[in-house]
Parts: sequence; structure tokens; C-alpha cells
Amino acid sequence: MPEFSIPLDRPSILVVDDRDGVRHMISHVLTSKRYQVQLAKDGLEALALVKEQPPDLILLDFQMPGMDGLQVCEHLKKNPSTSSIPVILMVGENDRFNKVRAFHLGITDYAFKPFQPEEMLLRISHQIKISRQYQQLVAQNDQLQAEIEQRQLLEEKLQSSESKLETLINMMTDLVLIIDRDLDGVNVIPTNVSTSYGEDVDIVSLTIEAFDEQPTRALFQQHIEACFDQGKAIEFEYALIGEIWFMASIAPFNGHQVIWTARDISSRKKIEQELTTSKDNLRTILDNIPQQVFWKDQNLVFQGCNRRWAEAIQFTHPDQVIGKTDYDLLADPAAAELYRAKDKAVMAKNRPDSHVIDIKQHSNNGKTVWLDSHRIPINNMEGEVVGVLGVLEDITWRKEAEEAIQAEREKADRLLLNVLPEVIATRLKEGETIADYYEEITVLFTDIVSFTPRTAEMAPRAVVNLLNQIFSIFDRLSQHHGVEKIRTIGDSYFVIGGLPIERADHAAAIAAMALAMQQEIQQFTWANGDSLQLRIGISTGGPVVGAVIGTHKFAYDVWGDVVNIASRMETHGTPGKIHTTASTYERLKTHFLFEKRGTIEVKGKGPMDTYWLLGHKP
Repeated sequence: MPEFSIPLDRPSILVVDDRDGVRHMISHVLTSKRYQVQLAKDGLEALALVKEQPPDLILLDFQMPGMDGLQVCEHLKKNPSTSSIPVILMVGENDRFNKVRAFHLGITDYAFKPFQPEEMLLRISHQIKISRQYQQLVAQNDQLQAEIEQRQLLEEKLQSSESKLETLINMMTDLVLIIDRDLDGVNVIPTNVSTSYGEDVDIVSLTIEAFDEQPTRALFQQHIEACFDQGKAIEFEYALIGEIWFMASIAPFNGHQVIWTARDISSRKKIEQELTTSKDNLRTILDNIPQQVFWKDQNLVFQGCNRRWAEAIQFTHPDQVIGKTDYDLLADPAAAELYRAKDKAVMAKNRPDSHVIDIKQHSNNGKTVWLDSHRIPINNMEGEVVGVLGVLEDITWRKEAEEAIQAEREKADRLLLNVLPEVIATRLKEGETIADYYEEITVLFTDIVSFTPRTAEMAPRAVVNLLNQIFSIFDRLSQHHGVEKIRTIGDSYFVIGGLPIERADHAAAIAAMALAMQQEIQQFTWANGDSLQLRIGISTGGPVVGAVIGTHKFAYDVWGDVVNIASRMETHGTPGKIHTTASTYERLKTHFLFEKRGTIEVKGKGPMDTYWLLGHKP
């Protein structure tokens, strides 16, 4: 008997059947496996029990007086609080049972009566496992969604900071220009400058017109050249129309432009206050940007940094880095030389090296951090490289979030691939409803001859190990021959060629699979030395429908007459042989060897001509 994996929390099962004997028989089997069991004699009593205490699974009789099994299932699936409970429908062999309609109404599986306890327990265990796995998947998805929302919140905060900066610029009462080095181009950065001087004074026009006056033009040219020569911001005073005085602060920008900021200095006290405020604001902005910034001269000697970079190298003030080199900051000379080599390469190419991800151990607590680094060459007025600017952004939180999200996504994908074919799982993740029509396929059913009596005295773990070895080989064969395993039930193995990916040679692929299975099973023996044997049945035909059933617990299955016929070929077969229909024979007779069995009576189909598949033709 196969080993049944029963969770430690003892899942509860509701058994619904109008016959006392059946209910008590099922209850006896389930309680012997330590399931908790509730009993209901009809649909109304079942719905009342489910409302009071929802079970983990429902065994539901199809034929009952009053409300039948499908009506009960329909009631359950319409209620959100009970729609996720798996339902196995118990059907008699003579019941007029529409499987497609039953699955549409929400059943997750079905079993024919009278049924074997082993089969029933396997179906129950399988459905409970799928239910628990889906619940785990939902929980993981909720956690992933929470992480995404947290990241969106951080992005919103960043956008808010950018908006505040824009608002700050718009509220400025200073005049801000970007001026080309030769004074031919002047770009105005919009600010609220008019509020300081009144509507009658157009400060922007006055300032731009001053470039046409030779004395003023010469003065500006002199200071701009000095700004580029020094490679830093300089300040000077100038007057317009003899009545409005400004303090100009200009700084090199992009190698051929300066950013020029001018403010009214009519009041010396106001000038002194504004100068102090301006310096403090510039330092505050530099020290509070999220990136770490440093810059070096041509000899790779540090010329400055912001507060964040100073803290990263354990300096108490940014000015402490001035005059030092990488050899002074790093204990490992090889590491220092590596950083210097990167800086030299950027200066030699005179081209930025952006978005280089560096990983290092944080010196304070040993935590691994990720840095997105940019190295940018600094050019003088002649375009010569005079240094390198480094901008580092700590992206540890982003990398950790990405790795966590990727890990959860891979877990979810692996879980889905354990339940569904890969191509079906991919389509399902894209939100597609899976219900496909196939004109023709080839179906194979096989089981192990005398499996139940042979394993009756074996330990459950030994039985499972044996099946796992055999079915693992069959799984590899199905991948090798390009066919799809649909499911296993006990010692039965169900595989199809031609879906979900259609192929013209599906019959040949299944035939090759069957011959390989017969070959591989010969390596296994029973305890007494007898070889294991397979009984294999194959049929080719169509049409069939392949679909994913369920909205909370997915199962891929195939419906069509050819499936039933292949199953009959297996049950009417002979140990150690491959039993096929005439349709399969007609498609393969050119390349495979067959032996005609003759006409046999097939249950539900009447007389049929069948054949034994012997092997490949030489």
C-alpha cells in the first residue's frame, strides 16, 4: 500500500452520503489514518455543517435525494468563505456523470464507487497537499505585494523630495543663469525673482543686455575665465544702471558653461546674512543628497567629499579627506591600487564609467553593502582632464528587495511547475484561461502488474521509494521523448503525446516512450527475484479538450474518448506487452513492428481490432 502523508494537524474531512453503511465505512477508513471526520446524510445537513465549521476537504456523493452532489457543490463555490474547500465527488459507475460540467461547478476530483481505500486516501492526500501549497502560495504572494507597496512608498517619498526641491527653486528671489564661456548663450533658470524687485524692473532683461556693453562684457569674461582656471566657484560684485548692485557667484558647469547666481547686495548686512545662508544651504544640500560624492585631482589626490562619503570612510568631517590618497584610506594596498586603476582608466578615456556595481564589507558592522558607482572625468577650460568625480549610491536595500522578490517568484514558479506543464504554467501566470482543443493526440496508460499484492507485505516507505525510482525514470523518458505526463494514480502512469505542445509525430513519440519504459522496468525485481512487469495500453485519436480546472487549486486534465479507450487497452492488455488500437497501428505500421491480436470485446466499446507493439523496424 502506498504511504500516505498526513499532516500533524489532522485535517478534517466531511463525508456526505445518504447511505449509513457507506458513511460509516468511509469514516472507519479515514479515522484509521488519523483524519478528523464529520458525517452528513444529505446536502442540507452538509451545508449547515460547513457553515458551522468548514472542513479541509469534502467527500460528496453524486446521487442523493433532494439536493444532489452537484447542487451542493454549486452552493459551496458561490460562497466566498467556502469556495476554496476541495471537493471530491463520489460517483457510481452507472451514474450519468458529466465530468466537464462537474469541474465547471467546482469539484476538484472524482472517484468511482465502489472504490479502493488506497485510491481514495491517495486522492484525499493529494488534494489536501495542493490546498495547503496554494494557501502557502497566497501567503507568499501577499508578502511579495507588501514588499512592492513598501518600495512604491519609498519612490513616492523620493518624488516628494524632488517636488520640494523644485518648489524651493521657484521660491528663490535670486537671479540664476547658465552662461556659455564665450558669453554668446545665456539660459535663464526660472525663479521668483520678480517678487523682490517689483513688476516695473525686469532684472533678467537688464542683466542680459549688460553683456552688450563692452566694459561689463569684459568684466564678466575675466571672471568666467578665472572661474574655469581655478576650477571652482568665484564671486564678484557689479552694478547695473548704476543703482542695482549684485554679488555674483559663478561656478564651472559642463566644461564650457558657468552657473551664475546674482543677488541684491544694496544692504551690506543683508549681503552678509545671505552669503552665510547660501553657504550653509549649499553644504546642507551637498551633505543631504542620498549619494556619496568625492572628487580627486589629476594625481588622484582627494580634493573634497560630502558628509555621507566622509561617514562611510569613518571621518568626522568632509575636510579631513583633502590631501589624502587611496593608500591613506585603505589598509590593503592592492585594493587601493585597484581603485586608482579605475580612476586612471576613466581619465585616460575621458569618458564616464557609470552604473558599476561594487560589493564590499561595511567596516562598521561587517554587513555586505552594494554600491552603484559612477566615475566622471573632470575637464578644465581647454577640455583637458584634470581629475575625476566619484558618485556612489548605496543600493543595498534595493538589491536585497530584488533578491527577496526574485527568490519568492522562483518559489512560486517551482510550485506551479510541480502542478502544471511548463507551457501551461506560463500561460496561466499571464492571466490566460486554459481550455484548448486538440484534433488528435496519442494516449498511454501503464501500471505495474500485481503491484498491490506484491507490495502488501512491504514497508510503506519501501513502496514509496520503489515507485519514486520507477516514476523518476519515466519522467526523464517523457522529457526525452517530448511527451507530457498528466498524472499518476497509485502505480498507474498517464502520459500523452501531442499536447499541450502539438506535434505531428505524437504517435511515434508515445510508441518510443512505451518501448523505453518496457526496457527500463527490467532493471527492477521483487524480493523473490521476479522481474517487475508493465501492462501498457495506447490509443490514438481525438478530438480532446485540455484545460486547467479550478481557480484556487489548479489541475491540468484532458477529456476525450481516446483517453478512455487507451485506459481500456491497458486494462485488457497482457503483462509485459504493449496493447494498441487499430488507429495507433495504422499510423505506426511503416516504422514499427506489430503483431495482430485480433478482435476483442472492449468494455463500453464493443468488439475492437487490437495489436501488440513489438518494437522498431530494422
